Amino acid sequence: MSQGNVTPGWYHAEGDPPGTTRWWDGSQWVGDPQAPGQAQPGAPGVGFGAGMPGAGGIPSLASAGARIGGRFIDGLIWLIIGFVTNLPVFSQTIGETIEAAEENRDPVIDVSPALIIVTGLVNLALIVAYEVFLNSRGKGTPGKRAVSARIIKEDGSDLDDRAALLRISPWIALQILGIIWGVASSGGGGFTSSIPSLLVTIAGLVMIFSDSRRQTPWDKIAKTIVVSR
Repeated sequence: MSQGNVTPGWYHAEGDPPGTTRWWDGSQWVGDPQAPGQAQPGAPGVGFGAGMPGAGGIPSLASAGARIGGRFIDGLIWLIIGFVTNLPVFSQTIGETIEAAEENRDPVIDVSPALIIVTGLVNLALIVAYEVFLNSRGKGTPGKRAVSARIIKEDGSDLDDRAALLRISPWIALQILGIIWGVASSGGGGFTSSIPSLLVTIAGLVMIFSDSRRQTPWDKIAKTIVVSR
């Protein structure tokens, strides 16, 4: 198919199995070839399955507002999980700060590396369980349910454990980076250790508004989309 002169729609792509169709977005092929009658995603940016032949009832893309609202709610829950699991580290840090203020000296933050590693790994395990099991085996995270959204694969199939784990992989990497930074700074990393997470979050916000399928970097990695329930 020649570039840029064909209306977006479902067509047979050269090299795909006979009888299958694939979505053409006007400039490139999107997703995997679909067999006749198989559930298919609709036009990116218009709605997956919206009025498309063989759409199989796949709902439309979740709005940018729903995406942001759902992530905000889940982010608050992440913060609560992180606060509770890191209480032992906070107690040492706050205790030293108060003691230093009483003695009119600069605080010396020196948290045990073992404590930083243990609390960091516990926090990581809880967040992975929260995102992976609630999204792939449950009805979605509280944030997703609050905005009536859910995560599916690009081909319209349900999210599985592997895709859910891939989707959270950037945050796993950032959490591990935070543990390493915390050990290196003896628990005194402060705002500096949060900069990578902030940059990834900003990238996600930009792509929710700029990407035709509202896919964030973690959606691209896992080949997922967020749709309305």
